[in-house]
Amino acid sequence: MLNPPDEECIVMPGGGGVVNNITDTVATVFRDEGCSVPQDTLYPGNSGAYGGADVPHSVYFGQL
Repeated sequence: MLNPPDEECIVMPGGGGVVNNITDTVATVFRDEGCSVPQDTLYPGNSGAYGGADVPHSVYFGQL
């Protein structure tokens, strides 16, 4: 994603196996598509690798 909007739930079709936060804001990834089951918080410059049932399906940029 290039320049994702802040304070908006964004669905990741098919989920995200590897998530890199190259923005200047905090990203929270979620297990569901509705940003209601938080899974991990990625600070700017951080990344995460996920597999199987742990693949996140949505992301929210900004403070929750």
